Parts: sequence; C-alpha cells; structure tokens
Amino acid sequence: DLGRHITEMVSEMTTLRPFVRGMARRTFEDAVTKEMVESAFGYHALLKNTLKKLKGKRGYTEFKESFKPALVEDEADVAELKELFVKKTLDERIEQALPLVHKAYNIMKENNNPYAQQFENWAGAIAEGAWALPQTEEDQQKLIDGFISTALIPYLHSKKIYNIGAFTALVNDTAKIKKIFVLIPYKKLADIPSINKSMFADKNVLLNGETYLNATSENPAYDGMMSIIMEGFRFSPILTPPALSNSITEKVYELRSYESASEKKYWKKVEMFNEGGEIPLFARLGFNAVFYSEVISGPSMPNLMYMTSFESMASRDEHWKSFSNDPEWKKLSSMKEYEKTVSKNTITFLKATSYSEY
Repeated sequence: DLGRHITEMVSEMTTLRPFVRGMARRTFEDAVTKEMVESAFGYHALLKNTLKKLKGKRGYTEFKESFKPALVEDEADVAELKELFVKKTLDERIEQALPLVHKAYNIMKENNNPYAQQFENWAGAIAEGAWALPQTEEDQQKLIDGFISTALIPYLHSKKIYNIGAFTALVNDTAKIKKIFVLIPYKKLADIPSINKSMFADKNVLLNGETYLNATSENPAYDGMMSIIMEGFRFSPILTPPALSNSITEKVYELRSYESASEKKYWKKVEMFNEGGEIPLFARLGFNAVFYSEVISGPSMPNLMYMTSFESMASRDEHWKSFSNDPEWKKLSSMKEYEKTVSKNTITFLKATSYSEY
C-alpha cells in the first residue's frame, strides 16, 4: 500500500502541475470555485514537499510510520466541475486534473482525514507569511518594486547613472495587465548591453535581488518585459527632473507616443518639435517636460515619445487647454509642411513610485 501510495502521489503531482500553472493568474468570483483552486494549490504544494522529504532516509521513515490510507471519496463529476472553471475552452491537461482538484477540496473539508492537520498547518503558515500561494499581480509588483529600489537603482548609481524614473499607470489598480515603467538615462548606446550584463554579476544585486532573480516558472517575477530605446531630440538631448511640489499621489506624468504613417512624415514631426519650435512652446507654457526623444528601437516605429509632468490632473487639463488656444501653436499646426504627420497618438498617464527619482 505504501509503495502504491507514493507512486500515486507522483502521478497526482504531475497531473496537478498544469492546473496550478494555468490557474495561477486567474480570479474567480464564485466562493466554491475559489476554495477549490486554493485547495488544489495547497494539495500540489503538500505533494511536492512530501515527495521532497521522502528522498531522505529520515523523511521516508517518518512518513512510513505515520502513513494511513486516505478515506476521501475521489469520484467527481468532471462535466459539472468544468462549468466552474470554463467559459469557452479548457486545456486538456487542466481537465485531467479536475478530479484531483475535487479530491483536494474534499481533503480540505474532511477533518478526520490524515492530511487534514497538514492542510491546517499549511493554512497557518500562509497567514504567518511563511508560505506563498502562486503569486498574484500584487505579489509580483512588490517583488519588482523591491528589486528596482534595493538592487537596480543602487547598482546604476554605482555606474554613475542617476535620475532614474519608475512609474506605474494611473489605472493600475483596476487594469487587467499591470505595468511598471522604468526610465534609465544611459550616457551612450554601448552602455546598455555592457551595464546590463555586468549587473547580474554584482554581489549587491545578487544579494538584494535574490528573491527576484531566483523566481521560478511557477512563480515568475513578471509576465513579460519590453524595452524601448530612445535618443533625446537635438534641441533637448537630456532628461530633466521636473520642478513639481505636490504630493506623489497628486502629481501626474503624461507619456505620449506619436506614430507616423511613414518615415518621411515621422521626420517632419521630429523637425516640428526641434526647428519648428514646439519644444520651446511647451517650455513657455510650463509643461515641465522630462524628455523628448526619437525611438530608435521599439514596437511602434516610426514614432517619437515624450513625457510632460503636472501638479495634478486638473493642472494637466488646464495646460493643454492653454496650449490648444495659444496663437503660436495655431500658427505652427496650420503650416502645410506639418499636416498629418501623426497617424496615432497614444497617451499613458503615470504616477511615480515611492522610489522614483522624478
């Protein structure tokens, strides 16, 4: 019985793995479904830890002495369970795991089962912070925030790179996909690969970023990363920290991306900012620009990007109203050579993180 049980444990852990990965970032409004998912996570963790202990002689002996066959009824209506988890399609491997999800749920509810105490201890550990369920978006953000503030920024400072910005979107609290924007002012293009590569050999980065750097595929630090390489405009080549006095919760950073229908149209829009006088116009009207840049590598080329900043959203709206009504802008925007230079305008409102240097 013991040998067969251990074999079953290995099989169950393997079957549950796709379910755990597939459900790690899904949320369920239904309380029963949520409890079943959490039970499956717990049961998978219990199987994994138990099998790990069985590799040692002491662990095997303790398990053998305390072993009692489970009395939980494993039969489950898979069709009924699918309705709890599925809207349109279901991965075949996740479907195979549903009977085990049902089993885990019953184990959680069955006080007389030999696993019950282990689940109780597991739940207690969660409350004490000693154990972590597969990460939520909030967990991921805390992990990334910790890495940027305690490892990345100090490392960049050691390389004499300062004025590093870190922002989140104003809609992050409700957005399905949450993002963190990091602005790094490298001095030259060649610094990007060399500094990034050496960073992961730095002892302070390895120490302060240990949890982040050792993230697993089951609990990744992030879902994806995108890099955009920009070069400052001729008339505004460097980044400028804004002179804002309001609180971090009130200040607004506006990131704009202007895409063009062709390279010719794109270069005319860049010219409009530089020689055309759009940059000094923004300065005169107090837009507190952080940077103006040409995108030399990114997903939406040809495009330029720039960031302005304001004391509040109301202040932002007032500034843009003044801009639209300004005679200099009306004259510049009416010039035939600058007509239809922008085919798409993407606006992202940002707020600075507590560790941002902007």
